[in-house]
Amino acid sequence: MALFTTPEAHDANPPATWRVVKVADRRWHLTTSDGGVLDSFTTRRDAEQERDGGRLARLYAEEGRWYAGVTPPGHRSWAECLAERERTAAFLARKAEQVDA
Repeated sequence: MALFTTPEAHDANPPATWRVVKVADRRWHLTTSDGGVLDSFTTRRDAEQERDGGRLARLYAEEGRWYAGVTPPGHRSWAECLAERERTAAFLARKAEQVDA
């Protein structure tokens, strides 16, 4: 579901900071401020509409609510996902320690 992998990355990239960039003839990218490509369009107008209230802008708003604790139907909560990430990171750290030993 997520556009961004952490609440911090989400907060750093609101739709107001997204840029429309021409990358080829009839090809426009909607990018984050650091150049990450969110989607590609055949017209500038379509890219601007997406940034200003399209599907990605709505997903950004939903993602913000998810990070804040409001879980959309059919999704796992952010707290569950974060706990799983932490378990995975701890497991990988233990495996790395075993390899180094």
